[in-house]
Amino acid sequence: MQINITGRQVDITDPIRSYADKRLQLLERRGEKISTVTLTLESNELRTLYTASATVPLNGKQIYANAESDDMYKSIDNLTDKLERQIRKHREKETDHR
Repeated sequence: MQINITGRQVDITDPIRSYADKRLQLLERRGEKISTVTLTLESNELRTLYTASATVPLNGKQIYANAESDDMYKSIDNLTDKLERQIRKHREKETDHR
């Protein structure tokens, strides 16, 4: 899986990059073939919030999630939780034949 990380008004340090890589690699355990993940990390200095947003292409569809928190690591955690729920829901829709 290829992970593209970009930062807006944030320096992407090695610990942040390795933490995001580790958390996003866990998305593959759902059994889906994920080829690329585009992760954008932003900082809003006026509100002291960090925003993490990601786009994941799955079988011709795009899954998008966004999370905000006062800590960069916490926003990455919340983002991966949201992505996991969306991937699980997408997979259940594919297997549910009514």
